Amino acid sequence: MITLCTGGQRDCSGLSRRDFLRAGALGLGGLALPHLLAAQAAARAAGKSYVRDRSIVLLFLAGGASHIETFNPNLDAPAPYCSVTGEVKTPVPGLTLGGTFPLLAPWARRLAVVRSFSHDNSNHPKAIVHMLTGGTDPTGDGKVGYSMGSVYARIRGANHETNGLPTYCLVSCPEIDDQYVKERERIAAGS
Repeated sequence: MITLCTGGQRDCSGLSRRDFLRAGALGLGGLALPHLLAAQAAARAAGKSYVRDRSIVLLFLAGGASHIETFNPNLDAPAPYCSVTGEVKTPVPGLTLGGTFPLLAPWARRLAVVRSFSHDNSNHPKAIVHMLTGGTDPTGDGKVGYSMGSVYARIRGANHETNGLPTYCLVSCPEIDDQYVKERERIAAGS
């Protein structure tokens, strides 16, 4: 897994070992880019698809918007259990999104919205780790279990066999507000 921008201990110059690893990984990706673009152009010219793989994007919003304002507006429920922003119809029968997603709704056929996952861990910080490990770390202590991305990378391979790009990446950024620094650490622990 390549982790982009997750902090770390810095020396007097302000650089960390992770900075060098990040730069090296990005450089490696840059070396693969000309090959990738050439292969895509050749495939297009032949009328074929170069890569048939599907991407998986896990958008984990620790402390983010409520599910009723995003992917489960639940307008049949009484307040406060329903969306206050309304709902947006999608091309998928029976699937509506919260009123905050009018531009995402047309892409609904390409989404897999999972609404059935639940757990019994009532400790919010530990529940984050538990969720990101797909339940394989039942206590959320970050001592056992595997992240969902790591499992996928194990099945598919660490890197794409043709272009060398990594299968699994965690992309985050430094937090501006100190209260969220721990949230990013919990996400990294679950990754």
